[in-house]
Amino acid sequence: MGSDENRSPGRRPRPLAPPRLPPGALREFKRFLYRLYLAAGTPSLEAIVDAIGQDDGLPGSPLKDTVNRILGGAKLPGLHDAESVAAVLARSGGADDPEQVVVRTKQLWIAAQENPGPPPRTAEDWGAFSLGVHRAVAVDGSGVDDLTPYIARKHDELLRDRLRHAAEGRQSVLALLVGQSSTGKSRAAFEAVRGELPTWPVLVPRGAHELVDWVATDSVDARTVVWLGEAQRHLTEPAGEEAARALAELLARVTPVAVIGTMWPEYARKVASRALETADRYAHARTLLETYRAEIHVPDGLGDGLGQARKIAVRDPRMRAAVAAAQWSGDGARARVIQQLTGGPELVRRYETGPGNAFAEIEHAVVTAAVDARRLGHGSALPGELLAEAVAGYLPTTARVTHDSGWFATALRSLCAQETGSLSALVPDRVAPGLGAADGYHPADYLDQSVRLRRAHLAPPEQLWEAAAAHARTVDDLYAMGQAAQDRRRHDHAVRLYRCAVERGGEVARPALAQLLEEAGDREGAQTAAADSARAWAVLGALRENSGDRDGACHAYATAAGAGSGRRGRPWSGCGKRPGTGRAPTRPLPGPRRPAAPGRG
Repeated sequence: MGSDENRSPGRRPRPLAPPRLPPGALREFKRFLYRLYLAAGTPSLEAIVDAIGQDDGLPGSPLKDTVNRILGGAKLPGLHDAESVAAVLARSGGADDPEQVVVRTKQLWIAAQENPGPPPRTAEDWGAFSLGVHRAVAVDGSGVDDLTPYIARKHDELLRDRLRHAAEGRQSVLALLVGQSSTGKSRAAFEAVRGELPTWPVLVPRGAHELVDWVATDSVDARTVVWLGEAQRHLTEPAGEEAARALAELLARVTPVAVIGTMWPEYARKVASRALETADRYAHARTLLETYRAEIHVPDGLGDGLGQARKIAVRDPRMRAAVAAAQWSGDGARARVIQQLTGGPELVRRYETGPGNAFAEIEHAVVTAAVDARRLGHGSALPGELLAEAVAGYLPTTARVTHDSGWFATALRSLCAQETGSLSALVPDRVAPGLGAADGYHPADYLDQSVRLRRAHLAPPEQLWEAAAAHARTVDDLYAMGQAAQDRRRHDHAVRLYRCAVERGGEVARPALAQLLEEAGDREGAQTAAADSARAWAVLGALRENSGDRDGACHAYATAAGAGSGRRGRPWSGCGKRPGTGRAPTRPLPGPRRPAAPGRG
């Protein structure tokens, strides 16, 4: 490719900037072309056009503006033009096989055409409700799709100050709004991003695995917001530590980036606590939050903002009803107006009237099963099949009699109904691609938080464990519920849940499954479960070492080493005995395992 020799000295054209695109096939295609452009020395558009024009064998003949859009634009170009640009850049950059580069360009182009992904979206483009802001309950015909006027509180200025640092390009920031359900966390985050970073694209990962993949593939650009609504789903579930490491890498490597999330206090306390005798399950998440001093407390009440709420109430019937409800319920001093706005306390009141009152018996049982499944670790949308199979365990035998063959669909319609704008007990979700009917459900946040506290000491029925083993949505859900069963000494259920996770490709469950089987005396089953997992064999080695089984420990450690064990600490050299005892030296289990909680349900 020709150089820019005809240009006057010092007039080298400014290199093109890469297009800003969300993670997906189109981004991968564009980044592939941009890397070719960099490898070729960022030639001018004229030089690229000239090189294409000199090769009659190329399929396309793009002009300068087209080349500019191919390399720097956000849309998918024509295939032939893209192939031609890739060919001349590959040659100029000294690629080993320029023809193979063109083949790869075509493959990426086809993938981007079939699944281009969404365009970049700012907070305003997403909209408040898509980012987790609760709708206010409709009153006197007021629209449920309109946001109520915003009342700023002390935490808003703290959050905005951090985002201003990011906007000025000085640093990447992490902010985690910690507060009870329906206290305004998501609304505060939305208003702050919309106000301080209005042009920055907002990325919303569907879970920890997707977040990790984005960082690993360098899919998050500078001047981007990463939105972690309900951050416990990213930081406290089985892949949470991997996600925490990925976030630490992102914040250190890309500047500026803003990571903003919300979390309930109970999860924040879980991350903050330090395990003493067991494996520290949240070490990386805790270090991340401490390093960036991420937590910003969001109070339950409006505090000094109550006066502003009363002024707004003069012209907004929703605020008027919420202020009146907070005062009538005795919340006036704490000014818990926001909760009343979303209808959360009323929803809890209806639930607490018991089955057969505000909720039919089956409806009440479905809600209880959903909350139990969530508190026991099922983090993703709950499949309808799981709830339908579990519900019988929450009903007396007399309430199981029904002549309605569509009883479950009837219950779901009622629980998901929002005809009047009131808060529904279940929130429908669709995990499958494309549009269509709901295939999963979440209990309403406020109801979930309230009911789980009341049921924390209660044991779920057998049917819930069995339904989870049969219908849990993901491997992570199976593993988390297996841990919950193990904590509650429901070892038969834990074994089944771990086994289901392993059968679905969840290698993370192998050590736990092998450990339970070994402790139950099923050595052959434990070894079968360990398979070729170095971690699982290391767990078996530690168990046998601690029980004084020298030969068994040697065999397990040797197998772990053969499987590529990354066992921490020095090897158990020669499987030697401890002097004067005839026993092997004891070691703590390499985990992971959480302590049993005898008093918990």
